[in-house]
Amino acid sequence: MNRTNLRSGAPLARFRAPAGERPPAPARALARTIYGAPIGPVFRCDILEVASRPSGPGFKTMLQQVAAKHQVSANEILSPRRQAYLQLARKELFFRLRHETTLSYPQIGRLVGNRDHSTALHAARQYAKLLAEGRVHI
Repeated sequence: MNRTNLRSGAPLARFRAPAGERPPAPARALARTIYGAPIGPVFRCDILEVASRPSGPGFKTMLQQVAAKHQVSANEILSPRRQAYLQLARKELFFRLRHETTLSYPQIGRLVGNRDHSTALHAARQYAKLLAEGRVHI
């Protein structure tokens, strides 16, 4: 079944690229304009590419490091659970992702359990405050 624009009858633009290919830049920009955020696994890969630039460890590596340090699983950090020991691990992850990668707060929030950017911002600030007070260390 061919999908077409109801007004013009023209075929709708495809936002999913064939396997192994990225969609063209105009399609990515249009998808971000329409939906306000990257969509689909193709765009999630874009975020992970940025997170794993050579300047520092990537998201998965950082997640594993924080999980090992706090003796919790990576899935627990990404879960919606609110226990204090998980919150501290999550705060450290938010802080490290912001300061050791080029990710923005909305991108970090989406990676860490699909949270809002304000959650990532607040957690990073709280962890910075704890660091300044000497109550935690990286």
